[in-house]
Amino acid sequence: MAQRIEDADAYFLKIRDIAFQGEYQTARDSLNQLLQSYPGYTDASLLIAKTHSWEGNYDLARKGFNRISSKEKDQEAIWEASVRNELYAQNWNIALGLANKGLKHLPQSKSLQALRNKALQGISGQQQIAVRMKSDKKKEQQKNKVGLASWMELYDVVFEPMYYTTVEYHLKTTHTIIIPRINLSQRFGIQGAQYELDAYPTFSEKYHGYANYGYSNAPTYPRHRAAAEVFRELPNAFEASLGARYLQFEEDRVPIFTGSLGMYRGDYYVSARPYFAPRGKEVSVSGTILARKYLKTAENYFGLQFTYGFDSEFSQFVVGNQVLSETLVFLDAQNLRLEYQFTNRANDHVYNTFVGLTRQELAFNSGNFFFAATIGFQYQLKF
Repeated sequence: MAQRIEDADAYFLKIRDIAFQGEYQTARDSLNQLLQSYPGYTDASLLIAKTHSWEGNYDLARKGFNRISSKEKDQEAIWEASVRNELYAQNWNIALGLANKGLKHLPQSKSLQALRNKALQGISGQQQIAVRMKSDKKKEQQKNKVGLASWMELYDVVFEPMYYTTVEYHLKTTHTIIIPRINLSQRFGIQGAQYELDAYPTFSEKYHGYANYGYSNAPTYPRHRAAAEVFRELPNAFEASLGARYLQFEEDRVPIFTGSLGMYRGDYYVSARPYFAPRGKEVSVSGTILARKYLKTAENYFGLQFTYGFDSEFSQFVVGNQVLSETLVFLDAQNLRLEYQFTNRANDHVYNTFVGLTRQELAFNSGNFFFAATIGFQYQLKF
């Protein structure tokens, strides 16, 4: 049983000095001992939450601050620490909400007002990043481009390496970008080609769209594919979309419904996209998370993409002479892709390198999986 602490204030001041020296865990252990003797010693609980925040454990700190502020609503130091925690984490909107909440209880607090202004500046900075990305994209959309991409997939079992090449041309018109594309591949010992046409129309300042049609008579691609989607820019540097995909195979047709929600935070962009593919009484669900860290322009970034579920691109899957592509929508799969895109100083040459790892269920051996590694590059020339 811990010995009772007689002089709580003197003990607290000693432990606070330990915390200021960066020995956070030692300080928390001692503060918890203090709280065993004096459960209502708010300064001890507050300092524990602060040490979590100083270590970067913002979620854990938030829980501590929330517990305290729910009981002590008129303590300025508590609200200040709580708002600062969100500012450190760059959770600008949460920081603003907490500052506003604190000002309701302490309307004359100059420090909370100053922290509120910092949160507003952070939100403005997010919006400026989104505006900058939008401006960069507009500038790039004014140029025509030619692009070439090539990549290969290496498998750990059964399959030989597979090779892919894409050639495309970006044509800028008054309100639309049109992209004809040829996809070539060598998969399962079969050489195939797919012909696609993308369109990216701009409807207004807030709305833009995406449309696609593709055709192939090769057994390693869907016969027809089509897509349509509408995007909407939202307040606070958010954007959202709703759309659909359609794939027609030799003996099957697959409708897919999708949408997305994206947001800019600092120099980062993060988006989430689900896919829903109904088939009879079953619905296959897939999802993709995309994250990018932008550098000097919208075309310079590090990217990470994780997908769980079926492959929304649906290249045909062949075993022997049997086409199994329509079963892919119900196969378990995960994919992780890392990429780095950069430009030259004049910004007229764009380079993208990427690597990926896929784990997917074998179509002909349910419950067993294969691994595939992907490596490739993409190049674009603007003129």
